[in-house]
Amino acid sequence: MIDASKWNSSALWSAMVACTLIAASASAAPSEPVVTSPGLIPIIPDRVYVPKGFDDNDNSQIVLTGDLPNTCYRVGPEQLNVDHERREIRITDLAYFYPYAVCLQTLVPYSKVINLGPMRAGSYRVVFEGAHGATQDFEALPVARAITADPDDFLYASVDDAFIDWDPSGASYIVIRGDITSTCNSLKEVRVLREPGDVIVVLPIARLDQGPECSEIHEAFERRIPLVDPPESRTLLHVRSLHGRSINKIIGGR
Repeated sequence: MIDASKWNSSALWSAMVACTLIAASASAAPSEPVVTSPGLIPIIPDRVYVPKGFDDNDNSQIVLTGDLPNTCYRVGPEQLNVDHERREIRITDLAYFYPYAVCLQTLVPYSKVINLGPMRAGSYRVVFEGAHGATQDFEALPVARAITADPDDFLYASVDDAFIDWDPSGASYIVIRGDITSTCNSLKEVRVLREPGDVIVVLPIARLDQGPECSEIHEAFERRIPLVDPPESRTLLHVRSLHGRSINKIIGGR
């Protein structure tokens, strides 16, 4: 004879398992799509560095730094408006924000180079626009009138990297690295200029002797330049290069 009580318990258990699986499937399939794309939020940087020495035929640049609030923010694009008549640069710097991500509450330092392109000669007001109509002025950008039709005042070396290094004795050096691209090309001298506003400008001046015996090469070079009184605060290291995009690094005290 079949034990009806056991059959009923078994049927009840199977029904409970089936209901559990159905509920799990229902919860696993979201009723609405998960939002994964970020939004854009305007931010105002903590600091803007303004290198000096740009002419009206240079690619003028400014460099900004700051801290994003947490790990749900990422560096985004910028909206740029240059009014040459009023000599004013208005920038809206934007950060990507991931609203549904798990955010670690730690500051995220960032830096960004803003390429402004060739500008008319003059002194430009630099204004950043933030959320809710907030604005903040930073140091003005001076642009001089070029005295030659050449892109730069000097023939620069092709520099790809720059940084500060220390030797075991504690002496500090500016290190630049790049390429020599001709057998008649050489690095003539490196000028280091300390500018106001915590900016060090490096001019790697090259020499090119034209002649029928010259040939194309790619030969890496490195030059170490002693740095007297290394900066104790955060400073922009701005190194000009032949390709027109200066190398910009934020450096600090040791």
